[in-house]
Amino acid sequence: KVFAIVLSNTICKIFVSVSGYTFVVAVILYFCCSTVTGSVSILCAVEVDQGKFVPATAVGSIILNAVTGIIIWQDWKVIQSWIGYMVVLLQMLIGVYLISNIDYFAQSVDNRYALS
Repeated sequence: KVFAIVLSNTICKIFVSVSGYTFVVAVILYFCCSTVTGSVSILCAVEVDQGKFVPATAVGSIILNAVTGIIIWQDWKVIQSWIGYMVVLLQMLIGVYLISNIDYFAQSVDNRYALS
């Protein structure tokens, strides 16, 4: 699902820079990606634990969009502060973690070492 989402975003950006036959191909690809995304969303709504799937999809989309932007759309030419870019990505990832119900840092309690 993540790849279809990122590919759809990339195809939408292509719409403004192509015309003629290439535009028709881009529209067909966009509808194919949208169909895949919609179908997978319907399946995931009933088959997958949404508390884990939605944050994982969001994290995957954020990371893949960043990589796609840097490599394909040449964002590396206009990024003035790589530290700032990475910190913003980290903030988005932490935000997804905070609104999810996943707790990677949960510790199991060992009663042998309890104070009471």
